[in-house]
Order: sequence, then structure tokens, then C-alpha cells
Amino acid sequence: MFSGQGVQPGHLRDLNERAVYRAVRANPPLTGADLARATSLSKPTVSSALRSLVSAGLVKASASRPTSGPGTYYEAVASAALAVGVEVQRRSVRAALTDLDGRELERVVIPGRHTDAKAVFAAVAQAVRELVPTRRRTSLRSVVVGLPGIIHPATGVLSNSGVVPALDGTRPAARLEALVPAPVTVMNDVDLAALGEQAMGGGHGLQHFAVLSIGEGMGAALVLNGQLYEGAHGGAGEIDDVPFRRLVRSTTPVSPALDGLVGLASALAPQHPGSRLAPPYTPDAMFDALDRGDPLAVAVVDRLAEWAGWFAAALTAVVDPEAIVLAGSIGAREPLAQRVAEHLDRFAPTTPRLVVSALGDGSVLAGAVALASAQALVRRLDERRRPA
Repeated sequence: MFSGQGVQPGHLRDLNERAVYRAVRANPPLTGADLARATSLSKPTVSSALRSLVSAGLVKASASRPTSGPGTYYEAVASAALAVGVEVQRRSVRAALTDLDGRELERVVIPGRHTDAKAVFAAVAQAVRELVPTRRRTSLRSVVVGLPGIIHPATGVLSNSGVVPALDGTRPAARLEALVPAPVTVMNDVDLAALGEQAMGGGHGLQHFAVLSIGEGMGAALVLNGQLYEGAHGGAGEIDDVPFRRLVRSTTPVSPALDGLVGLASALAPQHPGSRLAPPYTPDAMFDALDRGDPLAVAVVDRLAEWAGWFAAALTAVVDPEAIVLAGSIGAREPLAQRVAEHLDRFAPTTPRLVVSALGDGSVLAGAVALASAQALVRRLDERRRPA
């Protein structure tokens, strides 16, 4: 597989071991002979790689034997490292523990309305502590945190945090690395939603797609040529900040003190005195009322769909995606998607496929878990060459 020309022996050995490890993970259990065929490496090279990977605790002899033929079968050790994915919301912090297979092992929710940055970071640290008790912390290799807002790629400073304004001006990664026992990656929450959709949702197998997330706010993320596109300053997909937002929102002025679904429903409620829908205007209550034909629920969902149609049309005109995935606690609802599709047909020059996320409001956490698991694997593989 590797010629070795211009490659240092240590680097070549590392490449070979990674190739063997990928093959073991892809289709376990496999014998050394199976791995030689799968990787096009020589049997002695495979044997050497296996010894190193077994010694590092990344691969083990498997108890499963698909055939009765000779030879030892091998499989990857998913528990060789742990990682944590975290999603910060206005009223809670959700976190999940994962292994090297990206499986969600355990989940915690830390409730509370986070009004200052210190409280947010403390809640994230608490979630990590609850998921990874002291006896297991040596296995933790990565923590990935999704936050609303823009994280500048050069400075790490967060801005435009919107639903958690106390975070503006902070450096979340630096603050969190002082509180948790592992490297921390902080990303925009909708960008992580795109990674979640790519890994196991509506974007799986697509090269060009957008995520339009509607929940506590409205945001977008782009995957182009199979890669997440964050932009020069980390702000790609901040669709709710485009200038025509003022025109869109002017159709229904919303009090700045009442944001999101609550603000829109409160603004429209006086026009529908016959509605039986009352605060708090939760997404579930809104769509249950929509099923009953409640006039306020119909008006709110129609207006949300019109706004989302404007933004989806803008995304379509700029990047021409194969699909737009509707995600979030409000966005991932079929009745909303049907109405968004009608507006998109009117507004957009071409109409991409609209996909309702099967992950519901879980795409951000799914993306954080997927990235954390991938990072943990890279770090665990890198540790093989470090001196004791």
C-alpha cells in the first residue's frame, strides 16, 4: 500500500498501523491474513502492526470466530478511550458519553437558566464530571461543546451568542480546559448539527447540503464537498443575521423581551381571540394545537414557515445544495416542513430536496458526540509513539 519512498520509517510504520486499525474497525473480526488482503500490506507488516496495536490496547483478540479455520481473529477495543459531547441551551446543558465507536453510552441533563458565563461553564464541567467519574478520567480524550454564536477561528472569542448573551466576549475553550480533564473543542451549535446530520441523519451520504435549524433561534450550517464550511471568521450560516431579516421580521414585529416561538405567538395572539392556545407556548403545545386547527397555532406555524422559506431560498441561491435538512425542536416537524416547501417553491430559482431531520432536536448533541469520538481516536492513536 505504501511504497516508503521519501517517508521516514517511523512515519511509514504509523501509516501502516493506522491502515490495519481502520480495516479492523471496518469489518471485525478479521485474521492477520484477512487484514493483509484488506490493506494490501505484507503479512509480516500486518503482524508487526497488530502487535503494536494490541500492546497499546486499541486492538484485542476476538472471542468471535466466523469460521472454524486456523488463526487468531482481531477486533478493535471501543473502550480504549472515552469522549464527551455537550450541547449548551438557554435552559439546560445536555451531554453524552461516547466510546471510540461513537456509541452514546450515557446521557445527563443539567437544568437551569444560565444567566452568566461562569454558570454555563460550571454546568458543562458538572456534566463531564457526572459522565466520567474520577476512576475513568484517565480514559477521557476529548470534550466537544456546542454553543450558540460565532467562535473566531484565530482568537477563540465567542460573539453573537444570541440565546445565551452572557457568553459574548469569552474564550470558551480556554475557560473549559481549566475545568475538565481533557482537550476541549468548542463549535457553533448548528455547525455541530450539520455534523450530526452528516453522520447519522438527513445529510448522510450527501456531498452538498445545508441544515436550517429552528429552535430557540434560527441558524444554518453548510456542508460543501463533504466538508463542514465554517467561513473565514467562523460565521458561515448565520442566516438570521442577513440584512433582509428586518424585512422578513417586519411582517410580525416581536417584542425584544419575548424571543423565539414565545415572542411570535404573543405578537399574533391578539389577532386570534378564539384560540384556546395559552402560554407557555412550547413547540409540543403549538403543534398539538395545529393538529386541532387552532387559529393561533396555524398563524404562528404559517409565519414561521414563511420566514424559513425566505432563508432556505437564500441558501439555495448561494450554494445550490442537494438538500436542506430542517432540524431543531421546531424545525424537525413535518407540518412545518410542508409549509416551508410551499414557500421555497415560490422563492427559490431551483428547489432542493427538503428533509425533516430524523434526529429531532438531537442533531447538535449527535454531532458533538461524533466529533468527540473521532478526536478521541486520533489522540489515542497518536499516543502510541509518545515516550513513556
